[in-house]
Amino acid sequence: MLKVKRFLYTYINSVIPEDQYYHKLSRVPFSFSVKYLFFVVYATYVLFLLLSIAKTNFFSEKRAFINNLILKVRAYPDDLTINIKDGRLMSSYSKPYFMWVPEGDKQHLLAVVDETGSPEKIKMYGSLTLLTSNSFTFYNGARYVSVPYGKQELSINKDTMIKTGKTLDSLYGICKIVIVLFSLFLFPLLFVLVNFVYCVFVSLLTFACWNIFPQHVNKKISFRRILQLSFHALTMPILLISFIVLFDAPLLRLPFTFIVLLMIFTNTAVYEYYIDPPTT
Repeated sequence: MLKVKRFLYTYINSVIPEDQYYHKLSRVPFSFSVKYLFFVVYATYVLFLLLSIAKTNFFSEKRAFINNLILKVRAYPDDLTINIKDGRLMSSYSKPYFMWVPEGDKQHLLAVVDETGSPEKIKMYGSLTLLTSNSFTFYNGARYVSVPYGKQELSINKDTMIKTGKTLDSLYGICKIVIVLFSLFLFPLLFVLVNFVYCVFVSLLTFACWNIFPQHVNKKISFRRILQLSFHALTMPILLISFIVLFDAPLLRLPFTFIVLLMIFTNTAVYEYYIDPPTT
């Protein structure tokens, strides 16, 4: 309980420092400040993650899309058979087949089967994928890519599409677990590491700047102490940036903004510690 109270006291004063707070940090072990950095960054990340999920309805939207996709797959026409053999596609339909998948109020054209079409027609259709007589064309997020079928044999009909729907349902559950595990363990560790690097970078700049005019400092400037102060000075900038990003302010998402804020708060802490004498 005492450790919790100590942490809360440190956290509150790192957000809104009380008088002489940074002088009191001289009695705090460096290891405690490292642990503080880890827990603050981790807790901020988790809070930001939960708020983002609540705001965007991420999982419910993806679940709805997967459900619609599965329903569309199961509604695959009974009389449509697509055979791929010796690098050629043959369809039982003499006309193109369009697979639309609803998502909210929108309809997404997921796939088009056009045996007589050319890969270039994917742009005209506005589809994510296009199957023609001799190639599979898709949009990879940057450009359109066409892949020949090769020598493999494949038959697509009602039964295979029903099996595909069941596989999609299973994969969604697995992907959801993987996303949760990565979001709660791997990504936070990367987030902590990135912020630690920011603190080291800002501390180096601050250390260099304050050593330009050492005559104004009433004690020896220590990089280790500046780094420790930056761990606590980071609290308010990381909160500000997280909420700025959460409320969609794209111009302020750049790491440069965070570094500037961290520089300001770190130098404020250094000024109090080295210049502003403690009151007795």
